[in-house]
Amino acid sequence: MTEDTYDSEVSWELSCDGLSAPITGGSPYSATHAVPPGSCVLVLMDSYGDGWQGAAWSAPGWTDQNFTLASGSDETVSFYAGPQPPSPPRPPPPPPRPPLTCGPGTEENSESGECEISCAAGRRTAEVEDGEVEEREVEEGTLEPSPGKRVRQLMDAMWPGIREPPQ
Repeated sequence: MTEDTYDSEVSWELSCDGLSAPITGGSPYSATHAVPPGSCVLVLMDSYGDGWQGAAWSAPGWTDQNFTLASGSDETVSFYAGPQPPSPPRPPPPPPRPPLTCGPGTEENSESGECEISCAAGRRTAEVEDGEVEEREVEEGTLEPSPGKRVRQLMDAMWPGIREPPQ
């Protein structure tokens, strides 16, 4: 038990499973006691009623917790005295990711391992130029226009006045 600014106001009472009588004390306190492993109840008290002013109760070897009375005249806390139970086991790691399967029109990038839009090399596409629709072969590294853009180009070639607002 550490010192308090007002030691005379500080007291505590500890009751544990297997103890024949409670252990009591004030601030400061440094006696050694033995308790069997089990549940303990600690009552922290301040006779003035304004909480402890710097005092802290601890019991190394019994618990890794420290207790203090932040405000008021008393508080009751509970803890387990003795070896602390082991931490729960860590969850297993997530399963490995399945191999990447890229969808149609995409391919796996060998450097990043992500799916990317494939180049359209070797495929034929429609091209609109000066209102004329013609097919052409796409060169290596060239991306085809999006389907929506392609449809718009074809519609513009077939019906040139469709974009004009009605008057």
